[in-house]
Amino acid sequence: MIVRAMVMIAALAAASSAAALDVEGVRLADKATVGGQELMLNGAGTTDGLKQNTTAAELSAIAVQTGEMAAIMKSFGQAKEGSVVTLDFVDGATKVGLDGTVRGSIDGATFNDALTKIWVGEHPAQDDPKKAMLGGA
Repeated sequence: MIVRAMVMIAALAAASSAAALDVEGVRLADKATVGGQELMLNGAGTTDGLKQNTTAAELSAIAVQTGEMAAIMKSFGQAKEGSVVTLDFVDGATKVGLDGTVRGSIDGATFNDALTKIWVGEHPAQDDPKKAMLGGA
């Protein structure tokens, strides 16, 4: 992914209850409301790429959406320390938020699936968040 470091709340609509987390000094609440539904925080992490979990063909298929994501992230300007970027898949689109405000939307389940693989794919950016997001699996 073009964006090198972002913190994601991965509220995967899981029924398990997770405690609030601290990720690289950023404290994340244990609950979030997405699309009018309260979700439990099920893990969090930082990432630096899509390439490790997608094929060249898959990357090509989401090139436009990846560009949209980069543009949204660039529109944040210089994020202040402690800022939280959220990625929520709602109504067929990935909603990109900054500090609780939706800043853009990227259509398509294919893009969201590739984005999710960053954390829960075969080669996650970090192992601990993958385990947490999948309920310890």
